[in-house]
Amino acid sequence: MSLRDELIDRARAGDLSALDILVGALPRELSASIRRTQRDIEIRAIATGIAALLPGASPRRISGIIAAAGGRIEAGFQRIDGSPEFAPFTTAEAAAIVSRIAPILAWTPPGRTGIRWPGQRQVARILGGAGRSGVSSKRVVMTWAAA
Repeated sequence: MSLRDELIDRARAGDLSALDILVGALPRELSASIRRTQRDIEIRAIATGIAALLPGASPRRISGIIAAAGGRIEAGFQRIDGSPEFAPFTTAEAAAIVSRIAPILAWTPPGRTGIRWPGQRQVARILGGAGRSGVSSKRVVMTWAAA
């Protein structure tokens, strides 16, 4: 067993000194891939909460709500209610969604375009493939140009 494994086991058992050592060994800023993975985990949790509030909502609708909410918050809006996507939510429910998304935006790395929050298609992929998968179902026929 390595020291790392031993410290993890001790920290899981409640040893705060082992946890302090592990935390001290972490880089100040986690890699972008770790932050994106954690963002995706948080998005799935938000989707579960929204699905509980809107039991009949399709995965596409839920991904649209999450994408729109994150986009509005990233654009600087403090509230998301008042837009048609959020009409089914009470003010308190909309505020709860904002309170879940806003902290995520603080540590999520920007994408190629500089935007931190994923759009509807990407949220759909994060949630498990609702929407476009990025793979065409059309048959592709390769042809070679005559020389």
